[in-house]
Amino acid sequence: MTGALSIYKAKCMQLQAHVQQNTMKSFSEYFFQMFMKNYKMYEYVTEERRDCQCAHLVLPVHTPPDTLPLSQGKEAAVWNYLEKLSHIEAKEKQQLLKREEKMEETRIRDRAAIDDAYAKLNEMTAEMETQVSSHETIEVSQDNDRVLCKT
Repeated sequence: MTGALSIYKAKCMQLQAHVQQNTMKSFSEYFFQMFMKNYKMYEYVTEERRDCQCAHLVLPVHTPPDTLPLSQGKEAAVWNYLEKLSHIEAKEKQQLLKREEKMEETRIRDRAAIDDAYAKLNEMTAEMETQVSSHETIEVSQDNDRVLCKT
């Protein structure tokens, strides 16, 4: 605080010869309202040593891949066209895979239905054979590609 008062005294001595009494009063009021009010903060900021609070971050830097020379590059319109084409081909490939999966599911389902039908047919055939054998005997003879049945 004594440093601030010595600064004020030095300023007053410099201005006393050039400034009137009323102006000196205004200067004094201004000095004490503005400068002295914030002097402790000024002293804290300029005089006291503070710890450095710095964040130490490690940021990896990824360099871009090597690019082709301009003579081997493509125009923007051509590049955009090729990008769209590759997206369309990728979608087409996905749809083809989905279609193949559905076809495989259909094959498996159809195969199961056919196997069920054969099993039912075999059951019906066995049932019919037992019914026929229990009722009467049928004689079958083949003559020249003909089947003759006698009961």
